[in-house]
Amino acid sequence: MSRKFDVVNTIQGTDEWLAERQASFTASEAPAMMGASPHTSRTELLTLKKTGTAKEVSDFVQKNIYDKGHKVEALGREIIENRTGEELFPITGRKVVSGMVMMASSDGLTITDSWGSEHKQWNKTLPAKVEAGDIDPQYYWQMEHQLMVFGCEYILFVVSDGTEKNMVEYKYYPVPGRREELIAGWRQFAEDLITFIPKEVTAELVATPIERLPAILVEVEGEVKGTNLEVYRGAALTFIENINTNLETDQDFLDAKATVKFCKDAEAKLEAVKDQVLAQTASIEEVFRTIDDIGISLSATRRSLDKQVKTEETARKNKLVTDGLEIVNNHLATVTADLGGIDPHVTIPSLAASIKGKRSLGKMEDAIDTAIANWKKDVQIASLQISNNLALVNAKIDFKLLFTDLDSFIRGEPNYVTMLIDKRINDYEVQQEEKRKAEAAEKKRIAEEAERIAEEKVKAEAARIEREKIEEAERIAEADRIAAETIEGTDTPQLNAQEAPSPAQEPAAPASNTESVKAVVNRRAVDALVKHGFTFDRSKQIVTMIVKGEIPNVSIHYDR
Repeated sequence: MSRKFDVVNTIQGTDEWLAERQASFTASEAPAMMGASPHTSRTELLTLKKTGTAKEVSDFVQKNIYDKGHKVEALGREIIENRTGEELFPITGRKVVSGMVMMASSDGLTITDSWGSEHKQWNKTLPAKVEAGDIDPQYYWQMEHQLMVFGCEYILFVVSDGTEKNMVEYKYYPVPGRREELIAGWRQFAEDLITFIPKEVTAELVATPIERLPAILVEVEGEVKGTNLEVYRGAALTFIENINTNLETDQDFLDAKATVKFCKDAEAKLEAVKDQVLAQTASIEEVFRTIDDIGISLSATRRSLDKQVKTEETARKNKLVTDGLEIVNNHLATVTADLGGIDPHVTIPSLAASIKGKRSLGKMEDAIDTAIANWKKDVQIASLQISNNLALVNAKIDFKLLFTDLDSFIRGEPNYVTMLIDKRINDYEVQQEEKRKAEAAEKKRIAEEAERIAEEKVKAEAARIEREKIEEAERIAEADRIAAETIEGTDTPQLNAQEAPSPAQEPAAPASNTESVKAVVNRRAVDALVKHGFTFDRSKQIVTMIVKGEIPNVSIHYDR
């Protein structure tokens, strides 16, 4: 059977197994990486991965937690096998995810890798939560990691003490979006690991023991018989003078807090002595004055030191928060620039809230680092989604102008963005098609109108030509008529003086017969034109036009 992961065949606890774990990101480490482990901080996990040095485990924890857990796990696995009818095999697998080597161990995986089991020991609170399906992050991050490596359908989460009576179970299936968040968390962890510098390991700090002040002794028998108040005063003032008020390190803060408590206790003891003496006598002025002086000195010192402790603590917290916000803002600016000016819109964590209740500086730093890392992880997820959406938009570069409002939708789910892109393009293409149809219809209308106008022009021109022909015909007819009237009865035309016969040959026309002369000349002109090749009708038309002056620079002279 082909598996979706590589089997790690090393024995648990050996150097080889530890080396495999050191070179991989494991399921049991996932809760700490996500800042959800109550046992290991994210900073401690970074230190482990950087140095290879694991936290020391006490004999009690080894015996009562780990060793007992393995025994109970084996008993529980047998019960589950009997219930399901499937054999379960403890196994360790390895798989490369997003360029990172992931490893996971299963308390029992079916032979077909269809499902696996994760066993936890029975306790007072966990069984009820599991029965209600309320799985804490420290457990579900581990199982999400296992599902990612093994590729199985679900993990059977079992809580028992190795008996049927005390056993509850819950089928944990992959939660949408959670695996992506886990991968982003490991990616951010891997980035942080590159630049991580482990801090010097120091023992847990405890306050420096404070030298006790001497016990107050006051003997009273109606009056003060004896007292060591002056000795006590000297010791108290020396103690006050030696108090360290220059608070810089965690040790300084612990010592200062212990000193404040010590001063408060000393004040209470002084008041108790006063009450004791007052109960024995009513006139102990010197004793009371001494006690009051010492009490005032202690109180003033305590109040001043307490105020300084609180002021310095506030200053330290503020600096941690301010430095953390600077990291957040710088990272946000870089990511926004990489996304072309698009802010991923991931809520900035409340760093002040993350350190609430934390007493030591180290725990505050770890809380802030974890909060920032988880925020960076969320930014990474959002940025990846935005980048993928930008790729969808950029793939439609021809329609870039349709997406000038990128900021309003680019952070959406890919399916939504894909649907929006397709809809806008489809709407645009429909609009363009309608526009093309409208333009084509307008062009057609314009063409038809132009054709109509052209036809009308042709018709008008034809009508004009026809009208001119008719007019010309009418002119010709009229010329023919006039020519006929003027030429009728004449025989010899004269075109010009050169062609006309000499006076000796043709007798001059009578002066009183001018019209007859014109008719004779016109007839001769017609005959001359016929002689030159014109038709008789055309010749008459020409002569008529000459007579009417319609031919420029040509005229007929009538000489008697």
